[in-house]
Amino acid sequence: MAFDTKAFLDACSPPTLIHEGQTYVGKVLSFQEMLPLQEEFDKIQASEAGLGDIESLTSAVCDKIGIPKEIVLALPPGGVLAALQDFLESLMSLNEEQLSQMNGSDSPPKE
Repeated sequence: MAFDTKAFLDACSPPTLIHEGQTYVGKVLSFQEMLPLQEEFDKIQASEAGLGDIESLTSAVCDKIGIPKEIVLALPPGGVLAALQDFLESLMSLNEEQLSQMNGSDSPPKE
């Protein structure tokens, strides 16, 4: 069995932001691009991070994925953290329908 990298990338769910009827679709990051961002997010969640730390990470994530940071940073702090978490989780997930097509079945893979 071969691993089809194109099919896998097609099954990835890009981060998406909807603001006032406009949809912004970001890009899927590579493992190497994602790792430092996820590590920073984990540090922020585990500590008493200041708003400056959250702003820096938000700017970095938005710049990397191509989502307008001005929209995200206009949210209250809890909304900024929720958006960051959603973006990072979407980068780690796969579109179940496309993944099942990639695997040649109609049902999602067993975990």
